[in-house]
Amino acid sequence: MSPVSTALSLTQVGVRQQICAECDRRTSSAETAECARETACSVFLLLPRICDLIARYHTEPPCGFGMAVRTLLRHAEDSQAISDAGAASPLDRHAEATVSVAQQVMSLLRSDRQAS
Repeated sequence: MSPVSTALSLTQVGVRQQICAECDRRTSSAETAECARETACSVFLLLPRICDLIARYHTEPPCGFGMAVRTLLRHAEDSQAISDAGAASPLDRHAEATVSVAQQVMSLLRSDRQAS
């Protein structure tokens, strides 16, 4: 498994544990199990892009991660790439927590690579 796909997989598990566990849209009771709604959820649809942002910048980009995530959401909404964009979307409500989980995973992976 490539480092990028490893980071994404670990971030997905972390999001399921920390964010999805409280989601009223959740269809699975197991905290690490995939939810049937993930294929339409803005968090999971944009998670690869969020991980890419964090991998590229390592620290806050000049505009800040919050602004970057909201820009991703706006572009996705404008292009109709996701159907649950906007103020009520899961990613809008949980942007800070999603970025935090992704940062933790990327930081751990960088530490592991440096230790090897």
